[in-house]
Amino acid sequence: LAAGQSREWEVWLPLSASAAAANVPRRFTAQPLAAEGWLLPGEQGRLLVQSWQAAVARMRAERNGPWLRSDSRRSIGAANRDSMHIASALMRADQADAVLPWLLARIATGSTRDCPLLAHWAQLAAQAQLAGAWSPAQRQALQPWVQDSLARYQPGGACAELAASPAPDPASVSLQLAALLPEPALALGPAQGNGGEVVQADAGAGQVAAAAPVPGVLPAGPLAVSTALPLPPGEPVSLSQRQQLWEAALALRDDRLLPGWQQWQRGQSQGLLDARQAAEQVQAIAATVVQEQADHLRLLPGLPASAWQQGQLQVPGVLTRWGRLGLQGRREGRDWVLEFAPGLQAPPAGLVLDWPFAQPPAPALVDGLPQPWQSGRLHLRSVPVQLRIALPVP
Repeated sequence: LAAGQSREWEVWLPLSASAAAANVPRRFTAQPLAAEGWLLPGEQGRLLVQSWQAAVARMRAERNGPWLRSDSRRSIGAANRDSMHIASALMRADQADAVLPWLLARIATGSTRDCPLLAHWAQLAAQAQLAGAWSPAQRQALQPWVQDSLARYQPGGACAELAASPAPDPASVSLQLAALLPEPALALGPAQGNGGEVVQADAGAGQVAAAAPVPGVLPAGPLAVSTALPLPPGEPVSLSQRQQLWEAALALRDDRLLPGWQQWQRGQSQGLLDARQAAEQVQAIAATVVQEQADHLRLLPGLPASAWQQGQLQVPGVLTRWGRLGLQGRREGRDWVLEFAPGLQAPPAGLVLDWPFAQPPAPALVDGLPQPWQSGRLHLRSVPVQLRIALPVP
């Protein structure tokens, strides 16, 4: 249904003769469409937002608590690989409530003794922690698993030295796991270097790796902006790469979607992608807004120059390993004003925004203070409240 729209249905429930009247539902409450509130510039952006909402709804519909629905297993399989992709996409789409029952069930089954899977569960659990999704009781129930998993990443542990090149860095996994420890355990031991260093803390059964406390979101107010910030490694996003990311997201759209795509028959949504394809679609659309690098975030890497000129942008939340990125953009004259919502921590190497125009950029205003672009890149060491960019005259 469109936002604010209402409609009446008749719901027929098959009942046996012995069914108790108390078991018959008397009231049904419609829930808001997941990912409501997104806005991407232009007609293509509108289509991507529709696709984002459809894909998230499709994935949520395939969940039955911690498991995929039984009729979905025949079409997309119930293997760890499919479940992992769906869970990652739901978490990226800020749908932690649909992931946590599944994650807790996987942890309870003992399937996390496989190191690559363990690394994946640790990343999801840490993202949920940054999003504030864990209840105190759930976090307490996680502690035996956290302690056991941390021990696997200690020197000599089963996951301490992973030979496979694509395997996650053990130190990074240890930091994600340590973020789930109770706060007093995190505070033990002096922190060394920056917030990403590992310190030793006594966690009951022995010495385990714990993370130094990660600083929270910076308070509002002017930032101490340096004009000579060292750029993180990596080439800037070229204009062609920016367009390719945008077109890749458009290419995954389901052309069968009609204006009334929210039509269901026999429990299946007609014309929607299956959950596995929907996961790929969500990841592709999210990649146009933010990309996670080893130590920094790339902002808006897949937003073409034409979308910058159109100005309107609203991203309620995309979860990253450093918290929730929320953005709102608007045009004010020749300027494009980007405002950052609370909930994102500064990565170790900060945030990077690449200039998408052929003309040279004018200095940007970061919380009111000018900061020049370096080789076509704007490097933010801290998460600003507001970023003002002067757009070139078309």
